Amino acid sequence: MTNLFKLANNFFETPILPNSKYALDKLLNNSGVEYHAVCQTCSAYLGQHSKDQPYEYCTNCNSETQLKNPSDENYFILIDPSVQIADLLHTYEDHYDYVMNKRIPNNENIMTDVYDGNVYTKFVSSLPPQQQSKYVTIIFNTDGAPKFENSKKSIWPIYLMLHELPQQERMNNLICCGLWFNEKKPDMILFMDKFVNMFNNITSQGIRCNIKNEDITITPYIVSCCVDSVARAPMQGMKQFNGYYGCNWCLHPGEHDGVMMYTLQDVPVSLRTHEDTLQLMLQSDIDHINFGVKYASPLINLPSFNIVDGFVPDYMHFCLEGVAK
Repeated sequence: MTNLFKLANNFFETPILPNSKYALDKLLNNSGVEYHAVCQTCSAYLGQHSKDQPYEYCTNCNSETQLKNPSDENYFILIDPSVQIADLLHTYEDHYDYVMNKRIPNNENIMTDVYDGNVYTKFVSSLPPQQQSKYVTIIFNTDGAPKFENSKKSIWPIYLMLHELPQQERMNNLICCGLWFNEKKPDMILFMDKFVNMFNNITSQGIRCNIKNEDITITPYIVSCCVDSVARAPMQGMKQFNGYYGCNWCLHPGEHDGVMMYTLQDVPVSLRTHEDTLQLMLQSDIDHINFGVKYASPLINLPSFNIVDGFVPDYMHFCLEGVAK
């Protein structure tokens, strides 16, 4: 990487990138990265790790976990996205200013962008008047990818996408703010809890950003999440799709006929709501499951995030693969 940076610097009169390994390390080690240690034996959370700790003792299983190598599977990491969010909004400040101050809401039930959606418009109207032109909304995603072909270990990144960027640029400017690396799937209660804590701190402080030569504080909000059905269930605190009451959006009990099916013919179905689901979470645990709800999801602590409507059907599996018919 250092050599590539040196090559890039040769195109300019003065260096624009770190020109030595020391300068590169100093830049990367000051990027707001949090290391969180996990017991390799029982997967219990061991706390936020500092470089001064070569190992950590797990009181849950009485084992010692080595923490010398930051690339080991005893860690997951979270990365503060504030600087990247501020840079992207500044880069596309014309579009951001248009969305905040000049765009006229569509009142003819014509969907031209996410800004015309019911959830988005309801969210904006819920903000205090002074914040209705100084916010950014975010959809986040996570999924597993094998480290190598036929590898047992996989990486689960958390990606953020900003809605207030030009439509054609959103997918080209995803922000990675978390990484889980292990042979096991993420403990979503643990992974999401630390992610929510980090993001709530950012929301409470706001993000300083320069828009049209004006320094303003922008408040970021996570309003939606797009994941596949396997990841959605543990993130939402519910049964998986192949269990009774496994639908993420309604209270259809399901019918088992070789596989679990959720047919809507001749069956009166009630939709799940945020408020009712919160009540079910308070009454549920692993041994007492209510209407498919197993436990309280950490995502309920995100301000302005709806634990039901905040999850959206993923287009690839539902439509392109024909899962939903």
